[in-house]
Amino acid sequence: MSPVDIFLFHDGDDLLNIESVCEIDFLSKPLKIYKDFAKLSDDIRNIDDHQQVLLITLDRSCRQMLDMKQIVLSYTIEFQPLPAGEITPEEREKCISYSSTVIPAMYSKKRSDITVTTWFTKRTNLNNSHLLTASVLIGNILFSLNEIEASTYWLLFLSQIIKNVHQDNLLLTLRNRLINFYMKFLRRLLQSHPKEHELTMNGYRFLSQLHILRCEDLFLIKSYNSLIGGFLKKHDIKDHFYVLSLAAKFNERTEKTCKSLALNIYLQVITKTQSMETPDQKIPHDKLGCIFSTVSVIYKEREMYGMALHYANQAMQQYYKHDPCSPPVDVYALRAVLQAMLWKVTKSQVHLSASLDDLKEIDKNERCTDKNFLFNMFVIYVDLKRYPSALDCLDRALLQSGNDSQRIIEIYRGRGLLYFLLEQFDLAVDNSYKALQSCSETNQQGQAIMHVALAIIYERLQNWNQVIEHIQRALLIYELNNENKAFFENYPLAEISHRRLVIAYEKTQNIQLMNTHKQQAIIEKERTVRLNIPTYFNDMYPFTMMCSVRQVQLSNDFEIPHELSI
Repeated sequence: MSPVDIFLFHDGDDLLNIESVCEIDFLSKPLKIYKDFAKLSDDIRNIDDHQQVLLITLDRSCRQMLDMKQIVLSYTIEFQPLPAGEITPEEREKCISYSSTVIPAMYSKKRSDITVTTWFTKRTNLNNSHLLTASVLIGNILFSLNEIEASTYWLLFLSQIIKNVHQDNLLLTLRNRLINFYMKFLRRLLQSHPKEHELTMNGYRFLSQLHILRCEDLFLIKSYNSLIGGFLKKHDIKDHFYVLSLAAKFNERTEKTCKSLALNIYLQVITKTQSMETPDQKIPHDKLGCIFSTVSVIYKEREMYGMALHYANQAMQQYYKHDPCSPPVDVYALRAVLQAMLWKVTKSQVHLSASLDDLKEIDKNERCTDKNFLFNMFVIYVDLKRYPSALDCLDRALLQSGNDSQRIIEIYRGRGLLYFLLEQFDLAVDNSYKALQSCSETNQQGQAIMHVALAIIYERLQNWNQVIEHIQRALLIYELNNENKAFFENYPLAEISHRRLVIAYEKTQNIQLMNTHKQQAIIEKERTVRLNIPTYFNDMYPFTMMCSVRQVQLSNDFEIPHELSI
């Protein structure tokens, strides 16, 4: 559809700021502004019949122009307009319908209702983009009339339309000059009002919702911080810890932008709390330590292990300030996991040694209730290639009370790996079978992992029939779960299986099956590279370090107030 000419008429007595109206940058054709009614009428009549005109007026007299064939849509902005019942029969005849939106007098500088009436003529043939363009332009015109609150009210009146546009086609919306102008303009208007006003809070709440849709972390944080500030001032809330439950709620959500928002709230609380400490006023170091731990976990989830370690160290300091005689075992565990992650990134043995030192600190604590530290020590000792020490950790872990079925499987699987690395293959087979037998019927992923592990061990024993049997069982489980995208998402089971079957069939001189699996191995290798699936030491499924650390908890009765919900 060709661009529409937009004409604006005002009588010159309304103090319209022309420069402000002309600041808009989203129109495809320049806006034409008139103060002379006769000149406006002549110019519209001289336009080609096929050209369409959208007319915006600040004068009721322009209703007489509705029968001009070039005008397809007309908006009138009227202060203290005549009742709708006084619309003449002639005016009704000239249009197919009209609708009015009243901006209440409380939002008008003149303390009078402002009515925006839309007249749809018989020639109306505009798309939604044209209608939205005109609507946003009306908001700008109200602003140019120094009707700041009315302009804000009008833009928020359009909020559901704007949100629907985003939900229909987010990608195009991000590049849309009209939408970008709308959001920038609304932010500018909201800064003109006190944050605690209902109109302002509704505006920042709506902008926050848009920023989540648009995945705009920085803008979300700015808008929502303003919303929080208004809420706290409106309800006279002095306790800055109030927002911790709010941050915890956002931290539970899956959107990355909400995680960023939670992180920002936590960091603000930390800064505020630390600024309150004086020689005469102590701060709650235990609560602050919990916040630092939570921030560390968020950075860990983002794989920003250096930042996560920094905040884990800060948590450690706070807990020791609170109680120097009670080592924070959970933070030691968290630091150990983070150091191990940093080793994987940097390959620096310093991080592995530091991780092991933290785990040894946990081991010294007689009151330790952490059930993960021995298993975590096993993982570190394996990376350090200190296999007897790793085996000792698993032997101790097996004697711990309260091990669940998954931990039992992991212990026996770990023992199988260690005996394999120590070349004690009979014990490796024995422990791997125990791990397999511990898998329930529904734990198909665990079964497949153990079948591959047993095949690898039998390969070293050159028991090719057992290799083939276990690989085939693993592949069968894989094929049955192939439609589940999360099944072995980061483990190339199919590529490993076909590659090792090639060796087994070659050794058993089954050339036909060897060639078949060689072709499949090539296909799976290409898929592994394409999907960037990692490879692992000895093709064994990796072991993962685990930790559970104190974090900010939601109050049992906390619900996000409607004013703050996004």
